[in-house]
Order: sequence, then structure tokens, then C-alpha cells
Amino acid sequence: METSAVIMMIVAMATVWGGLALAMVNLVRHPDESSGDVPDDADPHLDDHRYEAEDEEAIPAYAPAERF
Repeated sequence: METSAVIMMIVAMATVWGGLALAMVNLVRHPDESSGDVPDDADPHLDDHRYEAEDEEAIPAYAPAERF
């Protein structure tokens, strides 16, 4: 590999790993404490209903497409 290719590879790796390190530092300094919380005024009709029918053999709301 030529010198310019090695330099560009090092710059690219430093950008990716540096961005990861900065993201981790940011999360440690400012944790997302509200992640997963549901507001009190949330619509109760937005619950995740996986089965519309009462029996256990019902088709889920999301079913993967069948293969041909």
C-alpha cells in the first residue's frame, strides 16, 4: 500500500473510533434517564397488541411474508 492510502486509512479509523469514544463520553456525562418511560397522558389505545384474537393460535399483528 502506498503512503497516502495508509494515511487515509488511519484518518478514517481515527474518525470512526474517535466518534465512538466521544459518544460514550457524552452518554456517561449526560445519561438518558428517561429512556423507556411512558408519559402519564399516553393514549391507552396505543398498546402493543400482538394477538387480536383470544386463542393462542392467533396470527400475530406482524407476520413475516411467506417464501415462495
